[in-house]
Amino acid sequence: MGGKGGTQSVSRGQERRYDRQLKDHESEAHRMADRLTGRLNASAA
Repeated sequence: MGGKGGTQSVSRGQERRYDRQLKDHESEAHRMADRLTGRLNASAA
């Protein structure tokens, strides 16, 4: 740990933007998962 302070050098704004992108990707993944499960349930019915 410690290294050259890579993450520390990242500005707060960039960190927040990255966090928001992660959340967007997560919600997108959840939507796709819901769509897949919905399709599976429909084909199983």
